[in-house]
Amino acid sequence: MAYLWGHLLIVSIVLWSYFIGFVKIDKKTFLKTVITMAVLYLSAHLINNLLMLTGLTPNYFYTIIPEDGTPLEWFYNLGQDYHLSSFVINPIYLLISMFFGLVVVIIFYFIYKVLLPLTALKNEKKLLS
Repeated sequence: MAYLWGHLLIVSIVLWSYFIGFVKIDKKTFLKTVITMAVLYLSAHLINNLLMLTGLTPNYFYTIIPEDGTPLEWFYNLGQDYHLSSFVINPIYLLISMFFGLVVVIIFYFIYKVLLPLTALKNEKKLLS
């Protein structure tokens, strides 16, 4: 349930930022977003593994194992865990998750750049006629 509420809150904040005009997205912002997400995701995996050396069981960005009952669980089951010394890696899961994240960002970029302006144009034409 925390997974659902956490993501609901993230989406709500992004939508609120858009509707008040705080968010402006162009190609440069899109590329920075994709690069930042990839760096944070891979860094989280490294940090998770390093903290596991101390006996902690972190799972930032769900890079070690996904939350039960989520789509990430499907991706996780497509691969297998490899242990390199004390590091755990499931390359198929990591790659598919990164790809899925990229697809989500592309979809939102498409909505922002194509669908929202079309909707605004239709509404403007209705007001003028």
